[in-house]
Amino acid sequence: IALSCRPWFAYPALDLCGYGSTVEEAKQSFKVVVSEYLRYGLENNTLEDDLHSHGWKPSSEMQEFESPDILSIVKRNKQLQSVMRKDYRKISKRMSVPVTC
Repeated sequence: IALSCRPWFAYPALDLCGYGSTVEEAKQSFKVVVSEYLRYGLENNTLEDDLHSHGWKPSSEMQEFESPDILSIVKRNKQLQSVMRKDYRKISKRMSVPVTC
């Protein structure tokens, strides 16, 4: 959560974010963004390609895609490096996507 004038949630592993006037609005906005991302990718058969383009890899059991580690994401993203120098609160949630999608 960025603690600027407007709260926002970001998921750097997919370049997704949501924002609002309050933390709860930002959280709801983020949920909508993630849901729409997944819906669109599944409906248009682009999800797997997009996951690969963001550095996601199938797990060793080939049952789900796993996100890249945050250090590799930050290393290749100058804008994210800038954001991470600011005051923010980190909330970690594991996210995986089934390979069979």
